[in-house]
Amino acid sequence: MTRNNEREKSIKVGKTIIEIIYSDITKLDPMPDVIVNSDDLELNMNSGVALAILNKAGPELQKEAHKKIEKRKVSLGDVIITNAGKLKNVKKVFHAITFDAKKGESVPPAGVRMATYYCLKKADELGLESIAFPAMGTGKGQLEYEAVSRAMIQQVFDYLNTSTDLKYIIFALYDFGAWSEFFEDFTIEAAQLKIKNSIPIRLSILRQDNINYIDLTTNETISIIKEQKISEKQLKIFSSVLEDFILGRKNKRFPNLTEFGKTIYNMTLSDVGERLGRLPSESLFLKLDDNLLNIPWELCNDGDEFFGLKYNIGRQVVVSPKFFIQSSTTRAINLPVRVLLVSDPTETLKGTIKECNQINDALMKIDGIEVTYQKGKEIDVEEFKIDLASYDLVHYAGHAFYDEEKPSESGWVFSFADEEKGIPDETLTAREMSGLNAPPIVFSNACESGTQSSGTEKKYQSEIFGIASGFLMGGIHNYIGTFTYVSDDPSVDLAVNFYENLISEKKSIGKSLRTARKFIIDKYGIDEILWASYMLYG
Repeated sequence: MTRNNEREKSIKVGKTIIEIIYSDITKLDPMPDVIVNSDDLELNMNSGVALAILNKAGPELQKEAHKKIEKRKVSLGDVIITNAGKLKNVKKVFHAITFDAKKGESVPPAGVRMATYYCLKKADELGLESIAFPAMGTGKGQLEYEAVSRAMIQQVFDYLNTSTDLKYIIFALYDFGAWSEFFEDFTIEAAQLKIKNSIPIRLSILRQDNINYIDLTTNETISIIKEQKISEKQLKIFSSVLEDFILGRKNKRFPNLTEFGKTIYNMTLSDVGERLGRLPSESLFLKLDDNLLNIPWELCNDGDEFFGLKYNIGRQVVVSPKFFIQSSTTRAINLPVRVLLVSDPTETLKGTIKECNQINDALMKIDGIEVTYQKGKEIDVEEFKIDLASYDLVHYAGHAFYDEEKPSESGWVFSFADEEKGIPDETLTAREMSGLNAPPIVFSNACESGTQSSGTEKKYQSEIFGIASGFLMGGIHNYIGTFTYVSDDPSVDLAVNFYENLISEKKSIGKSLRTARKFIIDKYGIDEILWASYMLYG
């Protein structure tokens, strides 16, 4: 619902948008599925919001309402549901009883809160997607705006902690005093929600004997570890399916990415995913067993959205104690951000120089960046190691290699001893990079060592993830890697958009990558698999 009104504010909670609008509830554009009426025990509809609704809906609305209250006893705080008469595009009117004219009694703020809850719950039960509220009880009931605002705003935010299919909840307030009070309380709740959103969710998934052990860390006193049985064969199927999508092959099991993502979600997370969806944060740390790194968790789809688009995701790796973990201190990044762009030192990856030329040209236009561009065999690896500490961010496009026994000895290839067999000669390992006062951020568009053909045919394999964990074990704090080496226009667009968000917009690394994914989808469509190919470790 897009509106042009200075006196409005909105916030998205989960998949629901809450709006505060200075407007006549009968003149909203577009109109919601439900309008809430606040009226007396007899539903006289002779003043305020009730009269405005009656004038638009016609007398049939009141006749239907009277028939409803003739059949049942009603009291303060009750809600009567009718059709919407002549109200265009409105499906139902919920009549909240907030005043007893005979007794001169008003519903207390707690009753307003309960009526608000009931309206939200009934809208969900009826499959309705949008609902608009007035300031209930402030007309004939003469309740204070402050008390009503606090009761209704808090109830709406609390309700959104539960599962709901409501897309819009609107407060339409025609009195400026009411709007001011609601706006103030809304701002407070929104600020508190923003604080909650800044606290990342931590989801740990470990594996032993075909069982995944899942721990969703929340603020609850007791943390329950869920067990999810899933075979090695099933995990391999997930890997092969993604490989099919990357290579553009049809997959017999899954017609599209969405169905694939829903299956991963249901088979690996189960009811933990439902709890996860109710948490307010938009940042998710995945602490993963190293045997689970090749699962495309970013593609999990909860029926609402892919995780990679819903959350700012960072992967963290749990490894065997036999591995030596290099520690290093994270350097602060200051303006101008010093970027080292490295393109295909072995000169064996077709299209890489062109790609990096485009990235270089785009980065030069971003304020706050100083770019050093090194490409091909002109790069001297020993000089490169000396210069590395001068940079805040390294963007590498080229070959990489993986050492299974010593992952921190994995790294980048600058020349081959035997190109056909993929035997490296000059290299830079993750451990060396850490010892050289490594840059805080490494963006690596790398394929496993070997000739170009082997790099493009082996699209999705454990070595890619091993290289990533190798850099983490080598002391690199933020490593962005790909499921596969990619070299085309979308990869350039994603990298540039990422840097614009990170440096110009000053967004976090996770949010910058998530925003770049959405940019690729908006430009190329959801079927452009590249958006799902990038992941953040750290």
